[in-house]
Amino acid sequence: MQIHITRGEDSSGPYTLEQVKDYLAEGILFPDDLAWHEGLDSWVPLGELVATAGEPQPPEAIPAPPQPQEEIPAVIPTIQPTEPVSPQPKTAAKAKSKKLLVVGIVVGLLVLGGAGAASWILFFKEK
Repeated sequence: MQIHITRGEDSSGPYTLEQVKDYLAEGILFPDDLAWHEGLDSWVPLGELVATAGEPQPPEAIPAPPQPQEEIPAVIPTIQPTEPVSPQPKTAAKAKSKKLLVVGIVVGLLVLGGAGAASWILFFKEK
């Protein structure tokens, strides 16, 4: 039995059943890879094919392996949020930041003004 393997757009093979079992054990091939050999009507998961490899197959000859119907994604897509994130938190953060800046300036001026008044009273006031 000559087994053809496909993963995404990559195809390889043919391999013998023994080679496929070795490659599965080594992690080179995966049970989710699609596999085909003569006698199959369509591509099947490799793990399924290896599990049923001992069953007799009909001797009908099928010319060339058919193309897989589903493509195996090479990369798992990232999950996008379902609801758009509103820009309000940024606006609120900017407003809070501005308020803190204004409060800091006012407190700084009060401290400097108080220090200036205290030093004027201590050094320049006549006794």
